[in-house]
Order: sequence, then structure tokens, then C-alpha cells
Amino acid sequence: VVPPKGTLNISVSSNSNRSEDKSNFVYNVYTDSGCTKLVSSLTVQNGSISCQLAPGTYYVKLVNDVSGKNRLNSEYWLLDRYVKTAVINSSKTTTVSFANYVYGKVLLRKTSEDNVVAGIPFFFDGNNDSICYTTDSNGEITALLPAGTYDIYEEFGEENIYIDPGTKTVQVVLETTVNVGFTNRLDSTSHQIEH
Repeated sequence: VVPPKGTLNISVSSNSNRSEDKSNFVYNVYTDSGCTKLVSSLTVQNGSISCQLAPGTYYVKLVNDVSGKNRLNSEYWLLDRYVKTAVINSSKTTTVSFANYVYGKVLLRKTSEDNVVAGIPFFFDGNNDSICYTTDSNGEITALLPAGTYDIYEEFGEENIYIDPGTKTVQVVLETTVNVGFTNRLDSTSHQIEH
């Protein structure tokens, strides 16, 4: 007697509310942990897909994107590429979950009259959060962020010798890059010599 099959459900979540961000990912189902013995290939639509399988242990892996957006190689996506184990029992449903994240990008470039651009802290305030990034040796910050409006400003120490360039507001859109620049000019009043 062949035992009844069980159901494998693949669930895909995203940090965005766009249904397209939970669709057109292809997951392969294998019988071995090395993912060489293919049993089924499933394309997720609207966050889930199911199939019937004989009882046993299976391994599920993200293998392709058929959306035409090349999300597997996109700088804007962080994809769940872990191999998930699913134990299928007769007449039962087993769910494996994958979480794929999509972002927009802010590319910040800092310049300064005195050429001091490395290691400068900037705060990105938005989406009920405040994140501090520090410029690299070229005076740049690359930040992947959820969609939303962000206020960006430089953090100055007590011995500030610059005119504060103020806060800049940017709108981060998923799968796009926004450029923002900050230039520091020396504050002549901070260099005055007292007699």
C-alpha cells in the first residue's frame, strides 16, 4: 500500500507590500541535501505555491527569477538563498518559508574644503528609525534602505570648524538610487585668533 502524499507549501515574504515582490521566484525541490536530485520546480505567485509529495525529507532552494528583473543579481535585493529542509508526512502540510528583501539605495558623497572626508558620521532618520553610517576613504556612503522619506545630516563634534550644511531630505524608492551630496566649508569664525 502506497501511503497518501503530503503537501509541501512554499511561502515567500517580502519587506514591501507589492505582490510582484513575492512572485515569479523559482524554487527547486530535491531529495538530497546537495541539491542534485530534482523532484519538482515551482514558481511562486503572490507569496506561495504548493505541491503534493510522497512522504520523506526534501530540500528546497531558490534557483531562478522569471520576472524579467534579474533580481538574483540585483544590487537592490537581499534574497534568502538558504537551502530549507522539509519533512513531508502523509496527509499533512509542511510549510517552508523564504524572506526576500527589496530596497532603494542612497549614495552619499561628501566633499570638504580641507579634503577631510573619511570617517565622517551621517545620520539617516526615517521610517521611525535613525541609522548612523560613516563615510569611507573616498567620502562616500552607500546605504540600502526601505522605501520612505529620510532626513540626512552630518554629526559634528564639539570642535566643529565647518559651517553646518544642514539637513537634506531624500525620497527612497525601491530598486532605484538617489544621490545626495554634502560639502563642508570652513567656518572663518572658528579660526579667529584672539589677541
